[in-house]
Amino acid sequence: MPPKKRARKETAAKEAASEAQGETPTIVSSVEEAPELKVNFGVIFDLPVELWLEILSYFPSVRIPTKRIGHAPLLPASTLARQLSLRALSQTCRAFRTQFLPELWDRFEVCATLNQIEEPLRHRPPGSRPDDERFDLAGAWYKDISRALETKSNGLRESPELAKLVHKVSVALTRCSAPTVLGAFVQCLHALPNLHTLQVLRAHSQMTTHLKNAFQGHKFPAIQVVVLPDHAHNVLRSCPEARTVICNGSDGGKLISAIAKECKKVQRLEGFHANEALMKRLLSNFME
Repeated sequence: MPPKKRARKETAAKEAASEAQGETPTIVSSVEEAPELKVNFGVIFDLPVELWLEILSYFPSVRIPTKRIGHAPLLPASTLARQLSLRALSQTCRAFRTQFLPELWDRFEVCATLNQIEEPLRHRPPGSRPDDERFDLAGAWYKDISRALETKSNGLRESPELAKLVHKVSVALTRCSAPTVLGAFVQCLHALPNLHTLQVLRAHSQMTTHLKNAFQGHKFPAIQVVVLPDHAHNVLRSCPEARTVICNGSDGGKLISAIAKECKKVQRLEGFHANEALMKRLLSNFME
């Protein structure tokens, strides 16, 4: 036993001396292991990008289009897993930053927060499966999501080198500080030169006026795909070059009116349950 204690002290002294001289000490799991043991981590950098993306595809993420779980206003915090993993990888070293930063900023997402309080749904809707992941949100989640959208919008607008990497945007909108938050978000959209897909997963049904005031007079001609609820039709009016429109809330009647007036190039519709009169109006618009 005494010799082992002396060996540990000698090893610790050598490591301390190496660190003081700016050297990297050799890491061994026990005193008995050979001091010349080396671990080669270089193989990680040799993995092809396709394999990394395949691995990351198994992490929860925000799909386009995606459906909210039950009636919850936000997606679960677990959907942040992919973005958090990409952020960690991009901050590991210079090689990983070059490889993963474009993938990280390909999507600008504000659909959930890490600190949101999720509670199991007390009364399960009739006909739902037992394994359905349904939950309620507790606390001031609407303040957190609004604050996150404003902060990230302002930050991205002031970072043109990152803004040019963004191709897809997915957000949840609330009435909390709506004029300020929506104003920042609209200016952020103007700063994204390569944006082609805009998804609004959630917008309060009483936000119509706020959305009209924020988006009126603004045009985003680069956007080709728009996913949004019916009462967010004023957002669609600002996307005159949209080719695909997906309704993720209500029947889509107001979206059809917006398409007939402002979006003459729409070629594909999904999620619509409008009445016959509005559908005829839409068809007549296409035949002009």
